[in-house]
Amino acid sequence: GAAEYMLDHETDIDEELLEMALTKSYDGVSIYDKFDTYYDEGDGERLKVLMDNEFHRAYGQGARDASKGIEAETGLTVYKTWQTMRDPRVRPTHDYLEGTKIPIDQAFVTYDMDEAMFPGDFSLPENVVGCRCYLTYSLE
Repeated sequence: GAAEYMLDHETDIDEELLEMALTKSYDGVSIYDKFDTYYDEGDGERLKVLMDNEFHRAYGQGARDASKGIEAETGLTVYKTWQTMRDPRVRPTHDYLEGTKIPIDQAFVTYDMDEAMFPGDFSLPENVVGCRCYLTYSLE
């Protein structure tokens, strides 16, 4: 499947997309700004949450970029399916997306009209912080 293909093939890193991911801001505050604030305040717990969220988002961006490379190489369409942890901690907006399968270039849209290309990519912090969702991929 697509996941095995991604593990077996090297892909070029789109540095411009990586920079955009790292400098994404919420309400005019970038990740760098938040990091500096939490570090200066000695707030280790918020630093950990920030880093967990950013890793989740960066991983999602990397998987999306790799999927685009697979599409270019194979001529097939990569589909992504939203998966939750299927437990009581799943927020309703993410449970709403459970099992939704769409092409890699299409955004997931929650019932509160927040959009994301992958988990961790939403605009609203309440849809990002602590997200444990993931995507599975298929080729068609």
